[in-house]
Amino acid sequence: MSDIDSTAPDPPVAVPHPWAASRDAARWQIGPADGIELDEFSLELKREGQPVAIEPRPLELLMLLVRQPDAVVTKDELLDQVWAGRVVGESVLTKCMAKLRNALGDDEQTLIKTVHGFGYRLVAPVVRLSALPPAAPIAPWLKAGDAVPLRANWRLVSRYEGARGENWVAEQVKTGEKRVFKFARDGAALTALKREITLHRLLREALGPRPDIVRVLDWNLDEQPYFVELEHCSEGSVTEWAERAGGVSAVPLQTRLDIVARTAHALAAAHSVGVLHKDIKPGNVLIEIDADGAPRVRLADFGSAQLLDDERLRALGITRMGLTQTLRAEETTSGTWAYLAPEVIAGQPPTVQSDLYALGVMLYQMVVCDLRRPLAPGWEREVEDELLREDIAAASGVDPARRLADAGELTRRLQTLDTRRVTRAAAQAAAAEAERLRLALGRAQQRRSRALALAGVAGIGIAVAVTLLLQVQTARQEAERQAAAASAVNAFLVRDMLSAADPYANARDTRVRDVLDRASAQASTRFAAQPQTEAAVRRSLGEAYAALSESAAAAVEFERAAALHPPAARLERARDLYKAGANQLDVDDLGKARPLLDLALALTGDSKDLDGRQLAASIRKSIAMAEHHAGRTEEAAQQMLALLPQVEAAYGASTAEVAATLEDLGALQTLLRSFPQAEATLRRALAMREEVFGSDHPRTLKAQSRLGAMLTEAGRFGEAEIELWRVLDGSTRALGPDHREAIVRCG
Repeated sequence: MSDIDSTAPDPPVAVPHPWAASRDAARWQIGPADGIELDEFSLELKREGQPVAIEPRPLELLMLLVRQPDAVVTKDELLDQVWAGRVVGESVLTKCMAKLRNALGDDEQTLIKTVHGFGYRLVAPVVRLSALPPAAPIAPWLKAGDAVPLRANWRLVSRYEGARGENWVAEQVKTGEKRVFKFARDGAALTALKREITLHRLLREALGPRPDIVRVLDWNLDEQPYFVELEHCSEGSVTEWAERAGGVSAVPLQTRLDIVARTAHALAAAHSVGVLHKDIKPGNVLIEIDADGAPRVRLADFGSAQLLDDERLRALGITRMGLTQTLRAEETTSGTWAYLAPEVIAGQPPTVQSDLYALGVMLYQMVVCDLRRPLAPGWEREVEDELLREDIAAASGVDPARRLADAGELTRRLQTLDTRRVTRAAAQAAAAEAERLRLALGRAQQRRSRALALAGVAGIGIAVAVTLLLQVQTARQEAERQAAAASAVNAFLVRDMLSAADPYANARDTRVRDVLDRASAQASTRFAAQPQTEAAVRRSLGEAYAALSESAAAAVEFERAAALHPPAARLERARDLYKAGANQLDVDDLGKARPLLDLALALTGDSKDLDGRQLAASIRKSIAMAEHHAGRTEEAAQQMLALLPQVEAAYGASTAEVAATLEDLGALQTLLRSFPQAEATLRRALAMREEVFGSDHPRTLKAQSRLGAMLTEAGRFGEAEIELWRVLDGSTRALGPDHREAIVRCG
């Protein structure tokens, strides 16, 4: 049965569900024999033999009613048991019952009667079927040389044990082609197979074909033994490939880092559509050798994976196979122990950051050449490279709020490692030059009355120069060219820019703006034959001008940088045009801002690349704000609302970027005095900020401030005061009572 035209129902599984077992789980027949069947072991509902999609709470409601047939179950009883520990109104119960009736086809109340003012009564006849037996093996005994069940032209070659099933490499009798077959040996393994099928379909529909994610080619869920059929990767897992190469230490460091970077890229794509992998490790990263003999990765085994947003499945019309059960406690900590994030071990739900933790452990193991070594305290002593220590720490820190925002950031770090080394060396050289100037200024105090003022200016100029040095990146070019470019920029900044702040070389006061203007005037001459290097300098100058709130000058530099990119560098040009337009927007020059933003958006096109989709979302957000600046706030709010699904698709359903977009939308709705919509939007943004950063993070507190401001505008001063006191308390806890942010929020 292919993954394209499958509509078959999930087969029943004789596996008691721990959550249901505490209720003496059973199978129930409701109404006629060919009517409704409720299976509490697999948590499935069937109508006329066909599975029916039903949400967890309506299903639990039915499980309560079926135990008290023909008796009135009060509303209070239902609320207390289905929504235990939560304060909800009767309207929630009414909506839940409506969903249950819809699933049962009970519009005429022939199965469940409403007893007005009291509750509900299951009036249909109920038959308790015999309880299903404990878990029993599903897969039969298989041995090498046998034909694959239901696949006569395939022969089993070699077996390897999976975490949840029995896995075999099989070979096509005539062609010799190899594939992998995963067999379910019990109900838990079958659930994992279903989940893998479902999430593969989601990844394929949302992302298109990706060579870095293993494809599910076919499956059998009609009869035992149940299995899925997947692509076979010739080199096996990273662990197997490394062993055949003579051990991890025999593989060049750059190749090891490239494998981790490519794994992070594939994981970022999965995260972008709301899929957590939950079992990242070398054994689930498979290797293929390309035409050039280089290893290429394929991320495998989504049997433990989790979907963050069910709406994606509904939007694509995909059946929730393997995802229909209530989450069990042991599934929260599924995965391999050495790669589990501390917060998951402590019982918290997995997140994007917990996948990143596992990736950080894998990076550490690849660096120290030991795929069995855990990330134990003191690991830093085993990693000599300063930048790699920073990258491992950024991915696998104990506090999830301090880890990298997404897996794509780890990819970018590892792919620009050579450039970062050159830039770090240049920054250190600039710092040494800064120290020399500082000492020179100290000596000049006794000789020149103006030395103190110049010292302050020199310090600012040096700091700006160091910032510029750190921002010079030419990551998309070969390492030799990157080194040459960084060296040229270093010489330009240190010799030309910093000399402007030297008290011995200049007898007049020098402002930071003067230093930047001087650099801008000289850049074209200095880098006349090096357009990409000049573009990097222009971009750095733009960032420096922007930091000084010189937005008009910043826009000029970004626009100049955009003009220096070759035609093929569409995204780089689009990014600089976007920044130019955003800075023009900051000075309310809509006549210049809008054409720049429109051109930037056109250059992103219909990019399938994650970076391109994220950039396009940012550009559209600025275009919406341009509408607001032009006095068309209602149009801006409509555009921002329409943009939300694109931001979620580009960054993930519950991320900082989505929260920022919600905050901007809430601010626009507040201006339009659409207070109910604004409140819902801002509360959603606040909840997302708390989920991503925690309750006392400055970004979370900013979102709470916006909610307080909206409530103030709506005249709900008592509620506003509660929110703003929470902001003050959080700022004081996080930053201290004397910090500027706490004082500002207190004021």
